[in-house]
Amino acid sequence: MEKRLAIGNYLIIQQEDSIKINGVGMNEVLIFDKTTLECEVFNWLSKTKCDNLLIKEKKIGSYILKRAGEIQQTGVSTAIIYGMLFGIGSEKGTNVKYNIKLKFYEHAIKIKIGVDAHSLKNGQKRIKFVFQKEAGERVFGLGDQYSAFDLTDQTIRIYTKNVFSTKETISTLSPMSVFSTSKNRGFIIDSNSILDIATGNKNKNVSISVWDTTVSFHVCFATSITKVVQMQNKILGCSSHLPRWSFGTVIGVEGGRKAVEKEIEKCIKEKIKIDAIWIKDWQGVRGRDSEKVAWWHCSPDENLYPDFKNWVSKINNKGIKVLGYINPFLSVDPDCSMYKEAHEEGYFLKQSDGSDYVSRKLNSANSPFCQIDLSNESAYEWLKQILRKNMVENGFSGWFSDYTKYTPFDAVNYKGNIIQYHCELPLLWAKLNTEVFEDVDSDFFMPQKKVNLNFDKDTAYLGARNLFVTKYKKLSKAITEIINSGMSGLLVNYISIDKTCQNNVVFNKKSFSVDELYRWCEFVMFTPMYSISNLSSLLTGKNKELSYKIVARFAQIHEKLVKYIEFTKQEAINEGLPIIRPLFLQFPDDVQSWKIKYQYMLGDSLMVAPVIKKNVEKWKVWLPAGNWQHVWTKMRYSSTGEYVQICAPVGYPPVFINLNAGRAEELKGIF
Repeated sequence: MEKRLAIGNYLIIQQEDSIKINGVGMNEVLIFDKTTLECEVFNWLSKTKCDNLLIKEKKIGSYILKRAGEIQQTGVSTAIIYGMLFGIGSEKGTNVKYNIKLKFYEHAIKIKIGVDAHSLKNGQKRIKFVFQKEAGERVFGLGDQYSAFDLTDQTIRIYTKNVFSTKETISTLSPMSVFSTSKNRGFIIDSNSILDIATGNKNKNVSISVWDTTVSFHVCFATSITKVVQMQNKILGCSSHLPRWSFGTVIGVEGGRKAVEKEIEKCIKEKIKIDAIWIKDWQGVRGRDSEKVAWWHCSPDENLYPDFKNWVSKINNKGIKVLGYINPFLSVDPDCSMYKEAHEEGYFLKQSDGSDYVSRKLNSANSPFCQIDLSNESAYEWLKQILRKNMVENGFSGWFSDYTKYTPFDAVNYKGNIIQYHCELPLLWAKLNTEVFEDVDSDFFMPQKKVNLNFDKDTAYLGARNLFVTKYKKLSKAITEIINSGMSGLLVNYISIDKTCQNNVVFNKKSFSVDELYRWCEFVMFTPMYSISNLSSLLTGKNKELSYKIVARFAQIHEKLVKYIEFTKQEAINEGLPIIRPLFLQFPDDVQSWKIKYQYMLGDSLMVAPVIKKNVEKWKVWLPAGNWQHVWTKMRYSSTGEYVQICAPVGYPPVFINLNAGRAEELKGIF
């Protein structure tokens, strides 16, 4: 199969055993048959585009790269092109040095573009490259996108941010620079800088602007989007370190030792098998009643949780793991030895005048905090050792690591590159947390509450999401988010139900209705982890106790699914397919599956169609061609590709076993 890529005036064609380089005009450039790569570099401030390439003769091994001509070489998989970009318009005559490195794989090309920053003028610079789309080509992925499933005709900025705004066209807390298309192509952009990705409408190009002078990216291609996603995940990698209990029921608790013990006993009484609890306020709180805020100092609060280490050990003896909560911040507290040491050693982000950068935005005006600067290697190592001592040695089996999205652009970091640091922090934070438990037994687990833009096989194996439940209709957003993240390199993902608010933007101060809680639990039951926080406050009034019975019913079903979920996890790692996947990833030849937004496959054997509207007892479900069994009624359907109307009262969401899949018999025995 011939693979084509054009850079500037050169068309590179890789055949079975050779690479040909032919001179072509800019209007004729191709990448993989019908796709254009138009490499542009322009100055951000002057908007001057420099796209006239002049390649100098260069000998690399037995390659000679010239402006025209044909060269062949057998057995070589890497080529390097370098030359000058000549400015036009107001920058006419400006010479810009560049280099492009190409590495060819069986079904992918890795491209690294570099521009000499010293040869560019007038401030900030960007690299922009454009991919020509085929008619009707659609885009999927790009991280935890809540607002759209098909991302065609959208402009998305890839950088982590703190506020999820319902007014935004595209909203995401954890963007990722990975996407694939309906024409069986995939892209991975590897950059610690801000990216602007315009996906174009169905007939226009995809353009990617990188706020940097270097960028690397992979272009993957295959005969189906399923194989493209597998190839992307092979490049990205995935850790196999996911203990069995991490797929069970995890309950979020808070309020101190007595309150947590009471909640555990209540769950046991209601026959909720708890695999783990996570304690958000283990470090303590400040304030009173509604003004209470978490206090961050990375050590147990002995007032709320006396004799913490021994207490954790007692909970473990009940077969329950204990998780904590951590972020890269310290509350401003002159009486805290950790804060004092970080302040004296200069480990915090700084103001322009050299003083510590103090923030007050996350909780309230009464909870000032400083961010530890992980670009400072001394601060990085210092914090890592503290986490080992105060968290691992205190008996935590893991923790939720959070808030890597909040780095103010007007701060000053140790290396003086605050914009890059803002983008790089999620990766640094995940890497640090991973290194903390490198020598801990394999039963340790660390979900990321906000994942990085880029990837590392040991730190991005699971993206944990706490959606902080909004209005009832936002259930559809949660489904969109979890499917998109699976198309972005996160093979394992989950949603956690909570009724709190997110970063001062209160979405819903009221408790759930019974109907709403049922529908959310129905959905979360069919995700890798059954995670719910603050059970006692999910329902109020006469229905308060009912929340435990609702949660218990679905927890018991989820427990029966753990073996199947474990299998799909291993399958995800081995085959590179996410546990939760859109229908078209399982049925790429089924045209209608590409249009289905709110159904998904859990592995290859279960199809889930959550009910996302109030007060309905019937739901329309698309069944791709094949044999299906409704899990609640045992009714079988032999579909040629059709919609069916299913009875779906609360407590019984539309779920089908794919009888053509390998785990069908196992699942039939569960329901």
